[in-house]
Amino acid sequence: MAKEAYFDHVFGMCYGNKVPAGAWTDPLDRGIGTLDATAREFVARRKADEAVITCTERWAGWILEEEPLRDKGSPCALMVVVAGQTVRPPRHDVTIYREGCARPFGGG
Repeated sequence: MAKEAYFDHVFGMCYGNKVPAGAWTDPLDRGIGTLDATAREFVARRKADEAVITCTERWAGWILEEEPLRDKGSPCALMVVVAGQTVRPPRHDVTIYREGCARPFGGG
């Protein structure tokens, strides 16, 4: 839980102001499913969103796992996947991905 809390704090600081509920979406909207887990993603739809991803990567990059480019049109994205709730005893396994971008990205 500490990893997810740290990530959420960094993301919030990079986003600025209050992060609106609509900023995070269900990956199934893009046809990306998760097996036995819940997921949420932040997809860069404009230049300001890419800046949020760059900032988040700068300060929380050590906990991000790189997700390869899905296809030629893939946008930049961050995805938080939480698994382990259906096993006994329940766990809170968090993996946070930074999805590669189809276009050049000024991360770092």
